[in-house]
Amino acid sequence: MTLPFTRPLLVTEHVEFDRMAEAVGLEMARRSGQQLDAVLPLVDNPEFALAAPELAEQADAEAAAKAEAFEAMARVAGVPVALQVRRAPERSQAVLAVADELAADLIVIRRRGQRALLSRLLVGEMGAKVLAHARCSVLVVPRVGGWWKRAVLLGLEAEAAEPGLVPCAAQLARAEGLPLHVVAVAPRASARAVAQAAVDAALGQARALGAEAHGRVRVGALPAELIAAAAELQADLIVLPRHCELRGAAEKLIGHAGCSVLAHVPHAAAP
Repeated sequence: MTLPFTRPLLVTEHVEFDRMAEAVGLEMARRSGQQLDAVLPLVDNPEFALAAPELAEQADAEAAAKAEAFEAMARVAGVPVALQVRRAPERSQAVLAVADELAADLIVIRRRGQRALLSRLLVGEMGAKVLAHARCSVLVVPRVGGWWKRAVLLGLEAEAAEPGLVPCAAQLARAEGLPLHVVAVAPRASARAVAQAAVDAALGQARALGAEAHGRVRVGALPAELIAAAAELQADLIVLPRHCELRGAAEKLIGHAGCSVLAHVPHAAAP
């Protein structure tokens, strides 16, 4: 079964932190038999170029070398790639511009480091801004982890799922023959019934799509409860909605989770 994304965009600077994100992007392209679009974002600083032209030329040469090295790696993997080196005042702006131009339905991007207390630092400024403003879904891949092989966890608030969220998670699980665990988090015990209704609705939809789906309700703070559930269920991919109410929670969850996290955005939705 195919994945629910047809036009992924890989973000890479071809450094150590990008290794697993690159592997995921290449694997997606390999499975689809299509070219992988990628962007290597650079900060455009005309004042720096004027003040220190030698250093600017050195930075350009380093970027070109990284692009060439990534393209060589992709050739070895047998995956055709189209890599753009794109400049903008901020790296996130370069990424978002390319994603819009290509009508990408998924951005694959790294998480900076290992999980710890400073989640914003781990997501990184570029990643956090891409996560907040992308018009498509964003898959954040940690330095250790990558492709999901055990289970997919779909995280919900104590309310109905947004359009396309359950089918996306169900398709990701079915593509690998994995169980889908639907977990709704109620902020307090009094909201448990509402959360259970959301789980039941999602389970019905996922099972109708052929997924092996299981569900449960947890009470507490959304990031902490989803991370705990993922550990208990051995899920190595977390899917959750990236609507306004969840932006802070999504960023915190990504910074602390030990697995890849997909922040789902309905296709062509504005942030």
